[in-house]
Amino acid sequence: MAIHTIKGVKLNLKPEQFDDMELLEQLGEIQDGNPLVFPKVMLRLAGGSKKKRDEIYDALRDKDGRVSVEAASEFFTKAMQAAAPKSQSSQD
Repeated sequence: MAIHTIKGVKLNLKPEQFDDMELLEQLGEIQDGNPLVFPKVMLRLAGGSKKKRDEIYDALRDKDGRVSVEAASEFFTKAMQAAAPKSQSSQD
């Protein structure tokens, strides 16, 4: 497991973390138009820790205290790229 820092948040990430059928199912739901499942994806990224998920959200808050879906999505993408830097999607 490798520790990566994204937006000041340290995460233990490894490529196998994203080789997960339940995660894929959740991402598929988002693709099918159900964005309400995205907080579950972020919790999964945080290793199931609500404390770590809240740390991620705090790092993403804007000046009004809001965590935008766009900011969370960018964070998730950066985490995937950090976990598997040589994958095709991370090189685009």
